[in-house]
Amino acid sequence: MFAHKWSGPELPWLFGYTLSWTLVYLLGAAYILMRGMRSDANEYAACMWPRGKLALSFVTFLILYCCVLLILDNSTRIKLAVIRSDAVSVALALQPPRVADHLNAAHIYEKAFEAMEKDLPDWWDELGEPSFDLSQNGVKESLQEKGGAIALLLRASTMPEYHVEVNYLKGDIPKLFPYKNAASLLSLDARFKAANGETDAGLKSAAAIRGMADHLRAIPSILANMMSAAIQQMGTRTAENILSHGPLILAGVVGKPLDNTVHFQEAFNRALRMDEVLMAFTSTSYLTVSSVSQWFPLGELLYRAVFLYDEMTSARTIMLEAHTIAAKPYWKAFDDWKRWDDKAKAFRGLITAIAIPSYGRGTRIKILEAEAGEGLTNLAFAASAYQADHGNYPESIEALAPQYIAAIPADPFSGKPLKLASVEGGLILYSVGPDLKDERGAKEYDSKLESSKLKTGDITFVMGSAFEDLRLQPSREWLQKRAKERAQRPKKRKR
Repeated sequence: MFAHKWSGPELPWLFGYTLSWTLVYLLGAAYILMRGMRSDANEYAACMWPRGKLALSFVTFLILYCCVLLILDNSTRIKLAVIRSDAVSVALALQPPRVADHLNAAHIYEKAFEAMEKDLPDWWDELGEPSFDLSQNGVKESLQEKGGAIALLLRASTMPEYHVEVNYLKGDIPKLFPYKNAASLLSLDARFKAANGETDAGLKSAAAIRGMADHLRAIPSILANMMSAAIQQMGTRTAENILSHGPLILAGVVGKPLDNTVHFQEAFNRALRMDEVLMAFTSTSYLTVSSVSQWFPLGELLYRAVFLYDEMTSARTIMLEAHTIAAKPYWKAFDDWKRWDDKAKAFRGLITAIAIPSYGRGTRIKILEAEAGEGLTNLAFAASAYQADHGNYPESIEALAPQYIAAIPADPFSGKPLKLASVEGGLILYSVGPDLKDERGAKEYDSKLESSKLKTGDITFVMGSAFEDLRLQPSREWLQKRAKERAQRPKKRKR
């Protein structure tokens, strides 16, 4: 009964009803104890009470208690059945449509994953660093060995249809980690080819990363959307690395935006809705609380009859509020997310503890980071085309439209056009980032900081020779520091 910490002025009727009867019971028990413990003629008054009547009263009370509990449980079951039925209907509507096998990119991805080696090289976890040494031993050989997998990934990423047969109501989602490794392989291939003069082929591998992210975004799941955002960011950094080699003059590639078939906001809203449906379905289908029912057989019945529906109503209310805030542009919902986070922390129940962490501003920011990276990449291609024609980067963002790009992409955080800052030796394209403060690209946004704090700084795309100072040099220092830390670790003894 005390599972919730209610913040509203009115208690739910069931909570108040149960609390009132509990207080009556405690007062009655205290009164009976006081009367029974009175001493009269060296005997307690309770000794004179007829045991038969006491037993009959207790049995009567127990029967009435069980009847009330069963009535409450039956009422709750009916309400939960309605919720479960609605959840099934909504889940079926949210599931992506099935596609023919020969048109489904998911099958090609599976073949590519099988073609990739399970044992990855020691340097694999350093691929994300801009200063990763592409000439070191094993890189070229590894790409040659995985040539078949790369070809399959390139093919799958260009296919417009993607569908994975999973039961969303059971919480099933495709295995996501192989996609991350596949994106890392494509990034390595793109950078290696660009560094060796095969810029056209490198760009195709970079575009394949974005195609993969687009496919994953079609899965109505928060986890899949988060993986899609991470892969999208990987594609952005890969494009940034390729463009650092100089202006591109490839017809049909430069200045051409790579449109997504599944929009970021649309996909995120659908994933939020599916998570709510999953919460409702699982909570109403599996009505046991193992840690309680194992030691107290009536625990399941008590939890379902007294707490479950009330707790579900609270969780669905707060999730609905999250949907409403998520539908707003970020700059309009900036303060709303803070209030929502505080309100979500006020609820202390089993369902809210499990479901609520998937929501919130942090999840939303990750999605918007990827969207900002998409716009910055398209803008970078346009800026590269401008440099190829004029011999220098544009001094203002307006110089790129409409000749090199149809329109300047909007910053998903501020709603205004993405920005440009000229620096010595190059250009910085940037978004103002989650804090909505324009740092003119000077303060870099770090997504690796604590997720509980609002991160500051701009989300940037560096072009020209400035890439050396702002990307490569910090990356080299980080890798050197990591190498020293590894060397200082004690080696494990072989048994």
